[in-house]
Amino acid sequence: IVVEAFKAADEARKPREDKWKKYYELYRNYVEKRSDGLSNLFIPVTFAAIETVLPRIVEAIFASRPYLAMLPREPQDVDNARVMETLIDYQLVDKMNIVRKFSDYIRECLIYGTAIGKVTWRFETRPKIVKTPKLEVFGVKFGETTKEEKTIFYDDPDFEPIDIFDFFIDPDATSIEDAAYCIQRSYRSLSYLKKQAENGIYENVEKLEDVSGSGSLTSNERVSDIGLGASSGGKKFEVLEYWTDDRVITVVEKQVVIRDIKNPYYHRRKPFVNIVDIPVPHEFYGIGEVEPIEYMQYAYNDFVNQIMDNMNLSINKMWI
Repeated sequence: IVVEAFKAADEARKPREDKWKKYYELYRNYVEKRSDGLSNLFIPVTFAAIETVLPRIVEAIFASRPYLAMLPREPQDVDNARVMETLIDYQLVDKMNIVRKFSDYIRECLIYGTAIGKVTWRFETRPKIVKTPKLEVFGVKFGETTKEEKTIFYDDPDFEPIDIFDFFIDPDATSIEDAAYCIQRSYRSLSYLKKQAENGIYENVEKLEDVSGSGSLTSNERVSDIGLGASSGGKKFEVLEYWTDDRVITVVEKQVVIRDIKNPYYHRRKPFVNIVDIPVPHEFYGIGEVEPIEYMQYAYNDFVNQIMDNMNLSINKMWI
């Protein structure tokens, strides 16, 4: 069911991917190299449009702390609301690093028209060296030794901006709420999957020893298309995380199921949120800042390059 749903969502989304890649190239001021000696300038109109709007939005949201205010509903809730406000502000700033993540979230929305985020509860343990006395007699400690033990490193809510190229939704959906399913694709190392298995999230990870990893096919490919290149960073496995309101199923390389459980969240909803720059009625994906000025950007580049070519030809005249 997961593989079939992924293929259906991928096929329905294919026409948009070419447009998204163009928008990314325009934002990155990418032009193909020329060998004919003519001008090849790129005027950063698109980049300027995005980076002018972005700080204004971020400043409006995060102008002052606390970023979220908790208001009491009853007189006896005043103290509890104040405590909750302090807790949420601590989680947003110190644990989630929300300003940086939300900046990326908004930037992606401005470029592609739609941005996807994932709201989860993250639990992570890490080894820690602990010093203990070798001997203790009547409260007096003698000597010192060390041992390694696991400690809780992170046990709080988390927010993760998701690359739009790695998110697949029910083709008939107009929102995450009415979608039959959502799929997040990621690329993980075997060590990461084993660590998650130790934390009780995944199982059957040992079956991946003989499975070939496909490597990352999203951001690396997009960066390579503009000539910057990217390393694969070792063997990576394609992980498809299939979410419905009732269930979550995780499949690796479309072969091995490493998780198949009921939706673990109390709210029984898919843990994804999305924002849209300019909504389009009855459609999930919106219009960003790049789409309306795409051909204006091409025209601007052509206009400036033609002026430069004309000036060069006027200065460097040909004589027979």
